Amino acid sequence: MVMYVNNLAFTKYTHNNSTLVDLNRELGFHLEKIKIIDSLFDKGSLRDNLYRNAAYAYIFNIQEHAQYQDYFDKFAKYNKDNEHKAELDKVFKNVIALQAGQIPPDFDLIDTKGSLTKFSAIQKPEVTIYYFWSVNQRELSNLIFNRIAQLKSLFPNVKFVGIDIGQDKNQWRKRISENQWTDQYHSINFMDLSQKFLINNINKSVIIDKNGRIISAFEDIFSPNLEKILLYKAS
Repeated sequence: MVMYVNNLAFTKYTHNNSTLVDLNRELGFHLEKIKIIDSLFDKGSLRDNLYRNAAYAYIFNIQEHAQYQDYFDKFAKYNKDNEHKAELDKVFKNVIALQAGQIPPDFDLIDTKGSLTKFSAIQKPEVTIYYFWSVNQRELSNLIFNRIAQLKSLFPNVKFVGIDIGQDKNQWRKRISENQWTDQYHSINFMDLSQKFLINNINKSVIIDKNGRIISAFEDIFSPNLEKILLYKAS
């Protein structure tokens, strides 16, 4: 049914708009989806679940603040009685908290000595990329570390801090010790972290300026756009 709604939205949106753009990043495409769902279903769990899916599809594809607010306002008109309303309201609130210029949400970490600390306590006086990896996903994590090495060579004035989101604290400490890695931390509550930073995969990165405010909280660590941001912000 999700694909059916997507196909209807695609057909309707592209009737008057270009098909040469990434529709997943077009506000109008996502607005068509919520109108189509409303036209197909008056009420019920299927309607509620489709709206939940549509909301997350939008959130993970578009980052501009002005568009977020427009989408949220229109979405709310169709979802006053949605069984997922509390969850989606919280997610929308978290999205706003991650916009550029905001102070990032706080969460608990463990440092390499095993001491408990906070994300707010490890902020750097330079532009910093906080990237995620998992000791339980070695192959992907190796690709991430290779990417970090590349970025370090391109942007020597930028700091890079790794946050392990794996489930094995002891394996994490063993690996960072073996590789003599610095600026490494372990998340002790991934559920809290993932909800606050809307982490849907470990490729995500968070860029913070020298004043501790968000530059971008939505960039994929492998995205070429990341380098464009750093060229502008770290110069």
